[in-house]
Amino acid sequence: MLTSQAPRHEACGCCVVDDGGASGSTLPVHLQNADVCTIPWHDGELAARSRMTKHLEGALVVSPDTHIAVVVSRFNDFLTDHMLQSAMNAYQRLGGNKEDLTVAHVPGSLELPVTALKLGQRGQYDAIVCLGCVIRGTTDHYEHVCEQTAKGIREAGLETGVPTIFGVVTADTVEQAVNRCGVKMGNQGEKAMMAAIEMVNLMKEIGSEGDGGQSETKRRSDETTERRRG
Repeated sequence: MLTSQAPRHEACGCCVVDDGGASGSTLPVHLQNADVCTIPWHDGELAARSRMTKHLEGALVVSPDTHIAVVVSRFNDFLTDHMLQSAMNAYQRLGGNKEDLTVAHVPGSLELPVTALKLGQRGQYDAIVCLGCVIRGTTDHYEHVCEQTAKGIREAGLETGVPTIFGVVTADTVEQAVNRCGVKMGNQGEKAMMAAIEMVNLMKEIGSEGDGGQSETKRRSDETTERRRG
């Protein structure tokens, strides 16, 4: 019989029922077949604790209705060209077609934010990826360029509501820059594209919260998973 002196269940605060191990479960008996405790004297506190936390996460899959633009700096193009190719390869590997991408070329990293802003304002793109490379040894105003570029890209995303991804490599030396562009530490272009795809799908998940059903992105992701397993 339940009593007010029974031990408390840590997860939900319910009184634990000792059934002698007959149930084979560590859950209180009255919770084994119910999501919410129905014992009347527990008021509303338990119901609040029993609700599952909802997690939203963007899938790493490109759906047919995804439109992403890439803005890439020509400065240090021996590195940014490699970053661009890696970004495009990542897009295709995750289910997209390279030909569906829009690529805008700008002189340097300082021109990335205004171009990203203009593209975002058109309302045609789900995400903007900004790629560039700034090396202290070849740039006299290194700190200024890095700071203004990062700030501008952030503000472009906030103003348009379009995920705008910072994919700019900042390094003290050419060797560091080369390593960060794919030789030793992974390619920043690939990482930026993957972040963009994830954010596109997360925005769709958030937008579908009021739809009362499974989102299109989640459905397509599940279908892709099933095909790979098969």
